Amino acid sequence: QGLAKAQRMRQEYEYKSIAMADDLKTMRRHAIELQKKFTLSFACIIFFFIGAPLGAIIRKGGLGTPLVISVFLFIFYYIIDNMGYKLARDGKWEVWEGMWLSAAVLLPMGVFFTYKAVNDSAVFNKDAYLNFFRKFFGVSEVRHVEMKELVMEEIDPVIAVQRMEALKLEVAAYLSRNPARQSYRDYWLHGYDRDELHRLRDTIENDVEYLSNSREKMVVLKLMDFPVLRSLWFQQPSTRPWLSWTMIALFPIGLAVWFYGRKTQLRLRDELSTVTKVADQLIELIAPKIDD
Repeated sequence: QGLAKAQRMRQEYEYKSIAMADDLKTMRRHAIELQKKFTLSFACIIFFFIGAPLGAIIRKGGLGTPLVISVFLFIFYYIIDNMGYKLARDGKWEVWEGMWLSAAVLLPMGVFFTYKAVNDSAVFNKDAYLNFFRKFFGVSEVRHVEMKELVMEEIDPVIAVQRMEALKLEVAAYLSRNPARQSYRDYWLHGYDRDELHRLRDTIENDVEYLSNSREKMVVLKLMDFPVLRSLWFQQPSTRPWLSWTMIALFPIGLAVWFYGRKTQLRLRDELSTVTKVADQLIELIAPKIDD
Protein backbone atom coordinates (compact mmCIF):
# COMPACT_ATOMS: atom_id res chain seq x y z
CA GLN A 1 0.00 0.00 0.00
CA GLY A 2 2.82 2.42 0.81
CA LEU A 3 4.43 1.71 -2.58
CA ALA A 4 1.14 2.27 -4.40
CA LYS A 5 0.58 5.50 -2.52
CA ALA A 6 4.05 6.73 -3.42
CA GLN A 7 3.44 5.94 -7.09
CA ARG A 8 0.14 7.83 -7.04
CA MET A 9 1.82 10.83 -5.42
CA ARG A 10 4.54 10.72 -8.02
CA GLN A 11 2.02 10.57 -10.85
CA GLU A 12 0.10 13.48 -9.37
CA TYR A 13 3.32 15.48 -9.03
CA GLU A 14 4.32 14.75 -12.62
CA TYR A 15 0.81 15.69 -13.80
CA LYS A 16 0.96 18.96 -11.86
CA SER A 17 4.44 19.64 -13.24
CA ILE A 18 3.26 19.08 -16.80
CA ALA A 19 0.19 21.21 -16.20
CA MET A 20 2.33 23.96 -14.65
CA ALA A 21 4.78 23.79 -17.57
CA ASP A 22 1.88 24.10 -20.01
CA ASP A 23 0.52 27.03 -18.05
CA LEU A 24 3.92 28.74 -18.04
CA LYS A 25 4.27 28.09 -21.77
CA THR A 26 0.83 29.58 -22.38
CA MET A 27 1.71 32.59 -20.23
CA ARG A 28 4.93 33.08 -22.15
CA ARG A 29 3.04 32.94 -25.45
CA HIS A 30 0.61 35.57 -24.26
CA ALA A 31 3.50 37.71 -23.02
CA ILE A 32 5.29 37.24 -26.35
CA GLU A 33 2.23 38.41 -28.27
CA LEU A 34 1.93 41.40 -25.96
CA GLN A 35 5.57 42.36 -26.43
CA LYS A 36 5.36 41.78 -30.18
CA LYS A 37 2.81 44.60 -30.55
CA PHE A 38 5.48 47.01 -29.33
CA THR A 39 8.58 45.44 -30.88
CA LEU A 40 7.11 45.35 -34.40
CA SER A 41 6.09 49.00 -34.17
CA PHE A 42 9.50 49.96 -32.85
CA ALA A 43 11.18 47.91 -35.61
CA CYS A 44 9.39 50.04 -38.22
CA ILE A 45 10.85 53.18 -36.64
CA ILE A 46 14.33 51.63 -36.54
CA PHE A 47 14.14 50.57 -40.20
CA PHE A 48 13.16 54.12 -41.08
CA PHE A 49 16.32 55.41 -39.39
CA ILE A 50 18.32 52.77 -41.28
CA GLY A 51 16.68 53.01 -44.71
CA ALA A 52 16.48 56.80 -45.02
CA PRO A 53 20.20 57.39 -44.24
CA LEU A 54 21.18 54.54 -46.57
CA GLY A 55 19.29 56.26 -49.37
CA ALA A 56 21.33 59.39 -48.74
CA ILE A 57 24.66 57.61 -48.30
CA ILE A 58 24.47 55.26 -51.30
CA ARG A 59 24.57 57.68 -54.20
CA LYS A 60 25.95 55.31 -56.82
CA GLY A 61 25.13 51.81 -57.96
CA GLY A 62 21.57 52.31 -59.25
CA LEU A 63 19.03 49.85 -57.87
CA GLY A 64 21.40 46.93 -57.34
CA THR A 65 23.52 48.11 -54.41
CA PRO A 66 20.64 49.46 -52.26
CA LEU A 67 18.59 46.34 -52.98
CA VAL A 68 21.40 43.98 -51.92
CA ILE A 69 22.02 45.93 -48.71
CA SER A 70 18.28 46.05 -47.91
CA VAL A 71 17.88 42.30 -48.38
CA PHE A 72 20.95 41.64 -46.25
CA LEU A 73 19.64 43.85 -43.42
CA PHE A 74 16.22 42.18 -43.53
CA ILE A 75 17.75 38.70 -43.37
CA PHE A 76 19.96 39.84 -40.49
CA TYR A 77 16.92 41.24 -38.67
CA TYR A 78 14.91 38.06 -39.29
CA ILE A 79 17.65 35.83 -37.89
CA ILE A 80 18.13 37.93 -34.75
CA ASP A 81 14.38 38.31 -34.18
CA ASN A 82 13.71 34.60 -34.66
CA MET A 83 16.53 33.67 -32.31
CA GLY A 84 15.17 35.99 -29.60
CA TYR A 85 11.66 34.62 -30.11
CA LYS A 86 12.79 31.02 -29.60
CA LEU A 87 14.82 31.90 -26.53
CA ALA A 88 11.78 33.62 -25.02
CA ARG A 89 9.38 30.84 -26.05
CA ASP A 90 11.52 28.10 -24.52
CA GLY A 91 11.95 30.03 -21.29
CA LYS A 92 15.74 30.33 -21.61
CA TRP A 93 15.48 34.11 -21.57
CA GLU A 94 12.95 36.46 -20.11
CA VAL A 95 10.21 37.29 -22.59
CA TRP A 96 11.11 40.96 -22.83
CA GLU A 97 14.78 40.15 -23.35
CA GLY A 98 14.14 37.80 -26.25
CA MET A 99 11.54 39.97 -27.96
CA TRP A 100 13.57 43.17 -27.72
CA LEU A 101 16.83 41.52 -28.82
CA SER A 102 16.46 42.51 -32.47
CA ALA A 103 15.62 46.09 -31.53
CA ALA A 104 18.67 46.29 -29.24
CA VAL A 105 20.91 45.08 -32.09
CA LEU A 106 19.44 47.25 -34.86
CA LEU A 107 19.04 50.48 -32.89
CA PRO A 108 22.81 51.22 -32.76
CA MET A 109 22.96 50.58 -36.52
CA GLY A 110 20.17 53.11 -37.06
CA VAL A 111 21.95 55.68 -34.91
CA PHE A 112 25.24 55.02 -36.73
CA PHE A 113 23.78 55.34 -40.25
CA THR A 114 21.82 58.45 -39.29
CA TYR A 115 24.94 60.07 -37.82
CA LYS A 116 26.97 59.23 -40.94
CA ALA A 117 24.27 60.57 -43.25
CA VAL A 118 24.01 63.84 -41.31
CA ASN A 119 27.79 64.30 -41.48
CA ASP A 120 27.88 63.23 -45.15
CA SER A 121 30.34 60.40 -44.42
CA ALA A 122 31.31 57.84 -47.05
CA VAL A 123 30.34 54.61 -45.28
CA PHE A 124 30.12 52.50 -48.44
CA ASN A 125 32.89 54.27 -50.32
CA LYS A 126 35.29 51.55 -51.41
CA ASP A 127 38.07 54.02 -52.16
CA ALA A 128 38.00 55.38 -48.60
CA TYR A 129 38.64 51.92 -47.14
CA LEU A 130 41.32 51.15 -49.73
CA ASN A 131 43.13 54.39 -48.88
CA PHE A 132 42.98 53.54 -45.17
CA PHE A 133 44.59 50.13 -45.68
CA ARG A 134 47.17 51.62 -48.05
CA LYS A 135 48.21 54.09 -45.36
CA PHE A 136 48.15 51.48 -42.59
CA PHE A 137 50.29 48.92 -44.43
CA GLY A 138 52.49 51.45 -46.17
CA VAL A 139 51.54 51.04 -49.82
CA SER A 140 53.51 53.58 -51.85
CA GLU A 141 51.80 56.68 -53.20
CA VAL A 142 52.76 58.43 -56.42
CA ARG A 143 53.34 62.18 -56.31
CA HIS A 144 51.70 64.30 -59.00
CA VAL A 145 53.00 67.79 -59.72
CA GLU A 146 51.62 69.74 -62.67
CA MET A 147 53.20 72.60 -64.52
CA LYS A 148 51.40 75.81 -63.61
CA GLU A 149 50.17 77.87 -66.52
CA LEU A 150 50.17 81.06 -64.48
CA VAL A 151 52.85 81.74 -61.86
CA MET A 152 52.22 84.78 -59.72
CA GLU A 153 55.58 84.69 -57.91
CA GLU A 154 58.46 82.75 -59.43
CA ILE A 155 60.96 81.02 -57.18
CA ASP A 156 64.21 82.65 -56.15
CA PRO A 157 67.10 80.32 -57.17
CA VAL A 158 69.14 81.28 -54.11
CA ILE A 159 66.29 80.53 -51.72
CA ALA A 160 65.47 77.31 -53.59
CA VAL A 161 69.04 76.03 -53.25
CA GLN A 162 69.12 77.01 -49.57
CA ARG A 163 65.89 75.11 -48.95
CA MET A 164 67.27 72.01 -50.64
CA GLU A 165 70.49 72.20 -48.61
CA ALA A 166 68.47 72.60 -45.40
CA LEU A 167 66.30 69.66 -46.38
CA LYS A 168 69.38 67.47 -46.90
CA LEU A 169 70.70 68.41 -43.46
CA GLU A 170 67.35 67.67 -41.85
CA VAL A 171 67.16 64.26 -43.52
CA ALA A 172 70.73 63.43 -42.47
CA ALA A 173 69.97 64.45 -38.87
CA TYR A 174 66.86 62.26 -38.79
CA LEU A 175 68.76 59.25 -40.14
CA SER A 176 71.57 59.74 -37.62
CA ARG A 177 69.12 59.90 -34.69
CA ASN A 178 67.29 56.78 -35.86
CA PRO A 179 69.78 53.95 -36.46
CA ALA A 180 69.44 51.61 -39.39
CA ARG A 181 69.47 48.52 -37.15
CA GLN A 182 67.28 48.44 -34.07
CA SER A 183 67.20 45.49 -31.72
CA TYR A 184 63.92 43.97 -30.60
CA ARG A 185 64.12 45.88 -27.32
CA ASP A 186 65.08 49.22 -28.92
CA TYR A 187 62.31 48.88 -31.48
CA TRP A 188 59.60 48.63 -28.84
CA LEU A 189 61.12 51.23 -26.51
CA HIS A 190 62.08 53.82 -29.15
CA GLY A 191 61.27 53.00 -32.76
CA TYR A 192 61.52 55.80 -35.32
CA ASP A 193 60.35 59.17 -34.02
CA ARG A 194 57.07 59.76 -35.86
CA ASP A 195 56.58 63.31 -34.56
CA GLU A 196 59.90 64.30 -36.08
CA LEU A 197 58.95 62.42 -39.23
CA HIS A 198 55.76 64.48 -39.47
CA ARG A 199 57.80 67.68 -39.32
CA LEU A 200 60.17 66.36 -41.97
CA ARG A 201 57.27 65.40 -44.19
CA ASP A 202 55.76 68.89 -43.80
CA THR A 203 59.09 70.41 -44.79
CA ILE A 204 59.22 68.32 -47.96
CA GLU A 205 55.65 69.21 -48.88
CA ASN A 206 56.32 72.92 -48.33
CA ASP A 207 59.46 72.75 -50.45
CA VAL A 208 57.60 70.95 -53.23
CA GLU A 209 54.85 73.55 -53.10
CA TYR A 210 57.42 76.35 -53.33
CA LEU A 211 59.43 74.81 -56.18
CA SER A 212 56.27 73.99 -58.15
CA ASN A 213 56.16 77.72 -58.99
CA SER A 214 59.21 77.29 -61.16
CA ARG A 215 58.95 78.06 -64.88
CA GLU A 216 61.51 75.34 -65.62
CA LYS A 217 59.78 72.19 -66.78
CA MET A 218 62.68 69.94 -65.72
CA VAL A 219 62.44 71.27 -62.15
CA VAL A 220 58.72 70.57 -61.96
CA LEU A 221 59.17 67.09 -63.40
CA LYS A 222 61.97 66.36 -60.95
CA LEU A 223 59.68 67.25 -58.02
CA MET A 224 57.60 64.17 -58.81
CA ASP A 225 60.62 62.04 -57.85
CA PHE A 226 60.22 63.11 -54.23
CA PRO A 227 58.60 60.17 -52.42
CA VAL A 228 55.47 60.72 -50.34
CA LEU A 229 56.66 59.91 -46.83
CA ARG A 230 54.29 57.74 -44.82
CA SER A 231 54.01 57.86 -41.06
CA LEU A 232 53.09 54.30 -40.12
CA TRP A 233 52.20 52.80 -36.76
CA PHE A 234 54.75 50.03 -37.36
CA GLN A 235 57.62 52.54 -37.47
CA GLN A 236 57.02 53.52 -33.84
CA PRO A 237 54.45 51.12 -32.37
CA SER A 238 54.43 52.54 -28.85
CA THR A 239 55.31 55.71 -26.97
CA ARG A 240 54.14 54.39 -23.60
CA PRO A 241 56.76 52.48 -21.58
CA TRP A 242 54.23 50.13 -19.95
CA LEU A 243 52.88 49.06 -23.34
CA SER A 244 56.38 48.66 -24.75
CA TRP A 245 57.47 46.39 -21.91
CA THR A 246 54.24 44.42 -22.23
CA MET A 247 54.89 43.75 -25.92
CA ILE A 248 58.52 42.88 -25.16
CA ALA A 249 57.24 40.27 -22.71
CA LEU A 250 54.73 38.94 -25.26
CA PHE A 251 57.62 37.71 -27.35
CA PRO A 252 55.82 35.68 -30.07
CA ILE A 253 53.43 38.53 -30.94
CA GLY A 254 55.99 41.27 -30.50
CA LEU A 255 58.53 39.45 -32.67
CA ALA A 256 56.13 39.28 -35.62
CA VAL A 257 55.43 43.02 -35.34
CA TRP A 258 59.16 43.70 -35.02
CA PHE A 259 59.94 41.87 -38.28
CA TYR A 260 57.35 43.83 -40.22
CA GLY A 261 58.23 47.06 -38.43
CA ARG A 262 61.88 46.72 -39.38
CA LYS A 263 60.78 46.30 -42.98
CA THR A 264 58.83 49.57 -42.88
CA GLN A 265 61.77 51.34 -41.23
CA LEU A 266 64.19 50.19 -43.91
CA ARG A 267 61.73 51.27 -46.58
CA LEU A 268 61.55 54.70 -44.93
CA ARG A 269 65.33 54.99 -44.96
CA ASP A 270 65.34 54.20 -48.68
CA GLU A 271 62.75 56.93 -49.26
CA LEU A 272 64.79 59.43 -47.27
CA SER A 273 67.87 58.52 -49.29
CA THR A 274 65.83 59.23 -52.40
CA VAL A 275 64.88 62.62 -50.94
CA THR A 276 68.56 63.51 -50.55
CA LYS A 277 69.34 62.31 -54.08
CA VAL A 278 66.49 64.32 -55.61
CA ALA A 279 67.51 67.41 -53.61
CA ASP A 280 71.05 67.15 -55.07
CA GLN A 281 69.63 66.85 -58.57
CA LEU A 282 67.42 69.88 -58.05
CA ILE A 283 70.40 71.87 -56.80
CA GLU A 284 72.26 70.99 -60.02
CA LEU A 285 69.29 72.20 -62.07
CA ILE A 286 68.71 75.42 -60.14
CA ALA A 287 72.27 76.47 -59.24
CA PRO A 288 73.23 77.66 -62.76
CA LYS A 289 70.32 80.14 -62.59
CA ILE A 290 72.02 81.93 -59.69
CA ASP A 291 74.88 83.13 -61.90
CA ASP A 292 72.42 84.26 -64.53
